[in-house]
Amino acid sequence: MKKILLILFIPLFLISLAACNEKGKVITYQGEGENWRASYVITESNLSHTIFYIGNEKVPETIDYTISHNYRGRNLAVKNYPLNKDGLIESTKPDSTEDSLHQVDESIAVKISWEGKEEVLNLKRK
Repeated sequence: MKKILLILFIPLFLISLAACNEKGKVITYQGEGENWRASYVITESNLSHTIFYIGNEKVPETIDYTISHNYRGRNLAVKNYPLNKDGLIESTKPDSTEDSLHQVDESIAVKISWEGKEEVLNLKRK
């Protein structure tokens, strides 16, 4: 059920971001590991990411994660972030990126830690 939800969610999420974007420039990164799937989207007005648990065990209550990239010299580190019942985290924040979209990486690293385990995803630019 949660895989079907994700298959439906990610395209809708990307379409809605593109629709909200005035000039239409969207850069998308996606990647998957053994237990997690993630995406990171940069538009001219927003930075967004989703993290989705695809493992076979019970969905963790919280995770720590770090998104590492060179975009505008920023990295994001989050501790004890709760997942929803389907194992999903989604976050969008406004960001003025109009002149900086050309300063993006070919890949972004997402390190996820939960219940004594750790996985690193390499998100590729699509």
